[in-house]
Amino acid sequence: MAGTIPADGSLTMDKLAASLTSEEQLGFEQLTALTADTTAVRNLATFVNQDKRLGMLAIVAAGASSPGTKILSATVYVSGAKTAVDVYRLPLT
Repeated sequence: MAGTIPADGSLTMDKLAASLTSEEQLGFEQLTALTADTTAVRNLATFVNQDKRLGMLAIVAAGASSPGTKILSATVYVSGAKTAVDVYRLPLT
């Protein structure tokens, strides 16, 4: 279902990326925004409908390199602490 959903703020970067990738694949959606929720220690992930196969997501510390294409930068909760991150779309394998 496209729209904005909560994403656990206690997850590590790898687990948050896996959770968001799973949401994309299960719902035929594409992540378009990721923000920290101002009312709780959680994140808000925004998705739109899509009909093509997408590569997995990778979340890394802001400024760190990653394979793939950077799709957004954000400050979100990672392991319960606000952290600046970059989100990358990995190539299809």
